[in-house]
Amino acid sequence: MMLNRMAYQSADGQTIAPRPARLLITTFDTWLPHQRSNAADDLIQQAIDRQDLPPETLLLRHLPVDNTAASLPVCRYIERFHPDVILCCGMAESRSRLSLERQAILNDQTRQTSIPVDAWCDRLAVTDMSDDAGQFVCNHLYHQVLDSTHTRHAVFLHVPPLTAINRLDYYAQDFAAIVNACMAI
Repeated sequence: MMLNRMAYQSADGQTIAPRPARLLITTFDTWLPHQRSNAADDLIQQAIDRQDLPPETLLLRHLPVDNTAASLPVCRYIERFHPDVILCCGMAESRSRLSLERQAILNDQTRQTSIPVDAWCDRLAVTDMSDDAGQFVCNHLYHQVLDSTHTRHAVFLHVPPLTAINRLDYYAQDFAAIVNACMAI
């Protein structure tokens, strides 16, 4: 698991301590032998490389693909840093577009995001709204985050496998717009 905290750099290249986190972004590690990387984490790395993430962003990357092992550190970081928005990201190999999840369902208990994902999706080129966060660790983490008493706003983004075409343009543009929308909350 890797924690990254975005930091400012002064004109002379010295690192300046970051501001408090306004946005927490999470990603998972891979879970199948054929996966060389997690598409969601690759999209985050691309955003870092393009400098599309604001300095008030806290990154918690490569979470273990295990319900408890993933949820505990995320909930701890929420309690510690009190971010305004949590953007959880996971890979969905069966999807062909980005998906913003409106809800998570666990043990017949539904938790919905306070973020207007349907309105966001109306303005995004390759992102759909979904009511199915899956039956895997993504749904479990999302439910735990939405259930957290310290969470003000949270949303889950599923990322399909990246290709040379979607990696370069469409997904990166929608992801940057999603981050900007998170920061505007």
